Amino acid sequence: LRTLVRGQHRPTAHTSAQPEDDAPSLAEQLAALDPTQRHQRLTELVRAEAAAVLGHPTPDAVGPDDALFEIGFDSLTAVELRNRLNAAAGLQLAAAMLFDYPTPSMAAEHLQDQLALGAATTDTDVAAREAAEDDDQSTER
Repeated sequence: LRTLVRGQHRPTAHTSAQPEDDAPSLAEQLAALDPTQRHQRLTELVRAEAAAVLGHPTPDAVGPDDALFEIGFDSLTAVELRNRLNAAAGLQLAAAMLFDYPTPSMAAEHLQDQLALGAATTDTDVAAREAAEDDDQSTER
């Protein structure tokens, strides 16, 4: 039987392309993009990795709004996709991530949030919010 499947190698999380050491991280690449482009790039990443997990030759087989569990994913392939996304993004995503974010577009939004690239929150914004909260608390006393 091995001769029948020799050319049919299915990529796994362990065979995904590793970035070169001097290549910018995904977060660094995304930081240079506007929010719409970030979401598009992350959706493309999820679609490409999902297609690879399912053995499709191109990401075109997985649409941005396709429910992953309706196009062939199960709990094992969901974990495999999660592992591939962890490797690509340098994150530690929850094992049940795809149950909570079941489409590539929704998963991309979650990745964007986890990479802290959503509505860009700067240190100045955080400091201003904390100062406002402190003022609110002091006036309530």
